[in-house]
Amino acid sequence: MKFSIKEIVLGLFILFSICAIKAQERNLLPSPSAENGTDCVLFVDSKIVRINFSVWSNKGGYLKNLTQKDFEIYDENEFKKIEFFEFDKLKNQYSIEYLQSNSAKDNEWRDLKIRLSEDKKRNFGKVIINSPKGYYVK
Repeated sequence: MKFSIKEIVLGLFILFSICAIKAQERNLLPSPSAENGTDCVLFVDSKIVRINFSVWSNKGGYLKNLTQKDFEIYDENEFKKIEFFEFDKLKNQYSIEYLQSNSAKDNEWRDLKIRLSEDKKRNFGKVIINSPKGYYVK
């Protein structure tokens, strides 16, 4: 049985959460309080956007040897740092992940642009990036 990375991460998160709760119940971990100097609790919400896309040259062929540095991602015209990058040789498809803005709201449409870096544009001329034009926030 194979598990995806997300399933493994979720399973580990649940396991560690249960262990932390049990440890706190047994007073093995201090609870957040003003007495021990931890008077605030931090809640972190992280949203990762994953985009799969292909790139063709104007001469008709997949561009397969591109790297993470060759792409620029813009979410609502805001430049995003690429956190994860890979190329699937069987599908001739790139995958990129980046962190979504904190300003993203549920059920909101977000415009997405994937651009080739200026250096690669000069090398290849016109290219076609087959990617979604945006996404809805869940």
